[in-house]
Amino acid sequence: MRHLILLIFFLPYCAVAQLEDDFSDGDFTNNPAWNGDAANFEVDANFTLHLNAPAVSNEAYLSIPSVAVDTSLWEVTVEMNFNPSSSNRARIYLMSTSANLESSLNGYFVELGNSEDEVSLYRQTGNSTSKIIDGVDDLLDLNGVAVMIRVTRNILDR
Repeated sequence: MRHLILLIFFLPYCAVAQLEDDFSDGDFTNNPAWNGDAANFEVDANFTLHLNAPAVSNEAYLSIPSVAVDTSLWEVTVEMNFNPSSSNRARIYLMSTSANLESSLNGYFVELGNSEDEVSLYRQTGNSTSKIIDGVDDLLDLNGVAVMIRVTRNILDR
């Protein structure tokens, strides 16, 4: 069984800023410094960040502080060399009130997998989650998945 991957941004709800990391420096521990389960991730020779952890049932995450929330664009490419499921999925947090993505928090995330094999947007309040955008069922019902995710937020859309 693979890991549940919790990844990406810890964003307090406030001002506008910019953050970009394509890992072309081969490092995620400096400039900018990602925090979390760093021992479970690596940047490979192709400058791709990926999970590098034992194949056991567990969670792993990285997060980075940012203040970009009012008008924001998040883009990430995700590749999984397995068929995602409800016990083997990825979450990409766009905003969170906590840097520890395994704790109770308030925020938003995109989930890949779950029992419907879809890409969906969720809101999390404490430990409770609610689906905001329901993705196409069975979209990820494949033995290998490669998707580009783009989420935009505009302060005028509140």
